[in-house]
Amino acid sequence: MPPKGAYGVGKLLLLLSHFGATPNPFTTNEKMKKINEDKMAFMQDILGIKTEMGVEMLRAACECIQLFDTKQLDYGSSNIALSGEMGVTVRLQDKVSRMRNLLLKELKGDANVNHESLEDSFKDTANYGMIGLLLKRGLWK
Repeated sequence: MPPKGAYGVGKLLLLLSHFGATPNPFTTNEKMKKINEDKMAFMQDILGIKTEMGVEMLRAACECIQLFDTKQLDYGSSNIALSGEMGVTVRLQDKVSRMRNLLLKELKGDANVNHESLEDSFKDTANYGMIGLLLKRGLWK
């Protein structure tokens, strides 16, 4: 077994793709999977995660990666590549505006959402942040 921290992002994504999974109760998309607890413990160990919240962040990150992967199949990479980091910031601004509007609706007692939930918007925002990192590092294909 390699030492802790020896896995790169690509190897970690490959590792995640081979884990057995059960349906994720937090999403309505049946393509999304929840990583089994024994696999989560394994990833916690190889990544050196020490806190309960760190494990929950890992779980949420896995959900975001799964969502990203399904959207990547639909959209491909060229839409991001054409507009680069500036395009990502515009998309992030759109997501933040949507989240603000959804939260304001909730405060007024109107929880009716026509399309994308607040959770979906948070996941998309996290993914755009990671896309920005890949762009900044010159890794976006």
